[in-house]
Amino acid sequence: MAADLSKVNKVAIYLRKSRGDEDADVVAKHRARLIEYAQKNKWRYEIYNENVVSGESLIERPVIMELLRKIENKEYDAVLVVHWDRLSRGDTSDFGIIKNVLQYSGTYLVTPDRAYDLSDNADLTLLGIQSVMSNTELNIIKTRLYNGKKDGAKQGRLTNGNPPYPYEKVRNITQDEKGRIKVDFTIIVNEEKNEVYQKIKKMYLQGVNTEKIAFELNREGKPSPSGKMWSSTAVNRLLKHEFHMGKVIYGRNEWTKTPLSGKLEVRKRDKSEWSVGIGNHPILKTEEEHQKIMEIMNRNQKIPRKSRAGTFPTSGLLVCKKCGRTMTYSIGREEKKTGKIYHYTKCYYKSALGVKCPQKGVKMDENFYNALYNTIINSYVDAERIKKIAENEEEKNKEKNL
Repeated sequence: MAADLSKVNKVAIYLRKSRGDEDADVVAKHRARLIEYAQKNKWRYEIYNENVVSGESLIERPVIMELLRKIENKEYDAVLVVHWDRLSRGDTSDFGIIKNVLQYSGTYLVTPDRAYDLSDNADLTLLGIQSVMSNTELNIIKTRLYNGKKDGAKQGRLTNGNPPYPYEKVRNITQDEKGRIKVDFTIIVNEEKNEVYQKIKKMYLQGVNTEKIAFELNREGKPSPSGKMWSSTAVNRLLKHEFHMGKVIYGRNEWTKTPLSGKLEVRKRDKSEWSVGIGNHPILKTEEEHQKIMEIMNRNQKIPRKSRAGTFPTSGLLVCKKCGRTMTYSIGREEKKTGKIYHYTKCYYKSALGVKCPQKGVKMDENFYNALYNTIINSYVDAERIKKIAENEEEKNKEKNL
């Protein structure tokens, strides 16, 4: 049984760019084509535009998830796409979800060339075969894209994301004799930002640590690469970036998702797997400067306090009442009055401008542990406090993993 388009009154037009689309304005062309088709059939329509390129998983595509919920509520008679695989080029589980929703609601899948009724076995079988073929094609395109980025990096081209501070990417849009649009870019140096970068490099090489550099930049009102306040982490990351001495590197990390939870995991690849090239962008750091920076970093590398001195029973649990940050510890200080050795806990947090938290240290003696015990027994767990502790630990882990 073929789809009966005479029953269609309202449709959802779904638009999404595909990995294989080279034309810069391909989505605009698809929009015009589908609107014209809907108007020709006198259908009412609403447009859903997904601003991603071939997202593999439905849960990562909020627009289509919203559309599927409305289809499930039977708000549309059909979904109009330029080609059926614009809805899903992911694995068979994604296609199964879309198929089930369309079947449940009795909603047609319509393209300008063909209409599918998923309650019809012939249409369903055809779509199933096309789904397997399309998923295979997607994997081929992904492999081709990855290899293209590797080759581009070896040739000195930035093939992934934006260049680091103080570089900027300038888009160049050209049109050939056949009217095809080509998008390219050049990398330039923002001279105002370069003054900040050179200052960071000079201060570090003169022995100023990353935390103090961040404080000074924040006091001067210099925005960080993200447009926010500078942090020790941001300064550290910038100083050791190899792009500034002319290198283009692709493939440092491999990102994968766990099948059930969808959790993103990262594996740092061996250097032998990296693609490294020399770019033609301006060089802002010599190899000698880079080597000296790395020597200073290795010499000053912090050893986690837990590794240095053992784990305290309260490690990661005590929170400063004044600023909300996790308390840290000092080991084995001798008390002058008694000659006994006590450990102390103190807040070492400093604001982005370098202002120290006024919290004073506390001696971890018997009175301390008794007070701690009474507080735990007589209080309840504060969800906001637990959340703050988790955020602090995450921040410390990021610093440690640099």
